[in-house]
Amino acid sequence: MNVITLTFQIDPGTNGTDNDPSNPLSRSFKRLLLDGRPFSEISYCFFGHEDTVSSKTPSLRWLGMLVLSAGERIIFFPGFSITPTWIRTTHGNSPLTHRDFDLDHISLERGLRQWHFTSPDSTHHYDGGFTTPLDSGRYLWFGMSVAEDSSLRALRRQTIVVAQMPATDSDRRIQNFTEANDRAAQHVILLSRDARQFSKKGFLHFAFVACPKDTPSYHGANLGLPFGSPFLAEPLPENLMKLPIRTHVVSLGSKIDIQIISMTLPGSLKTPVAITTRSRR
Repeated sequence: MNVITLTFQIDPGTNGTDNDPSNPLSRSFKRLLLDGRPFSEISYCFFGHEDTVSSKTPSLRWLGMLVLSAGERIIFFPGFSITPTWIRTTHGNSPLTHRDFDLDHISLERGLRQWHFTSPDSTHHYDGGFTTPLDSGRYLWFGMSVAEDSSLRALRRQTIVVAQMPATDSDRRIQNFTEANDRAAQHVILLSRDARQFSKKGFLHFAFVACPKDTPSYHGANLGLPFGSPFLAEPLPENLMKLPIRTHVVSLGSKIDIQIISMTLPGSLKTPVAITTRSRR
């Protein structure tokens, strides 16, 4: 096996070096270089506030990496500051189901209808359920609630990736990586200017909508909000009609867009991250 060390300079990041193999950059490129599964498109997705982005030393955090595979599967490597080791699920009033699970990434199948959680090295899958059809070819993939900014990994100016690959196929894999990374785009997902005034002590929420490229932004009410979730410290108010949202479009190639709709919700979470999706039933 060949070992390759890659050093990335990310301008919006704060001073320091991130050489942790659990960062989303390392996890995504490990899959490409070690597994040899080609990527068609890569997008770096960061989260920040307008006041910090406009400063000379912006304080950004990883939202994650969005990847389009050669087989047109959409892969999201979340940028959590924690390392998830279990999944707890519930449906309606059913009791919580606990399963030990090391989460690496989330995969949306070609056709945009079903998705699943995947462990490192793709050794285990956990069914995430179905997407929710919206309109105009759009599908709500999932809603991701985040307890606070610190639940997302801080973005450092320098990120180091160490990856292994078979010596016999290293040239092809490095070429595929270089071509995909050269096309990679950086996206900073911000909140609406009114979001913090709406819920000053709230938590973050991101709705991921998959759709054909250049589809108009979704303005409907189905945002994967965690109504009735056991992971809420207190129930969400029923009336959120004036919820300030902001939409950021991440294009993956010439066919697919991911619309990331950001907001804050009133209240708090009992867990660092909660994902809401259409039932598997």
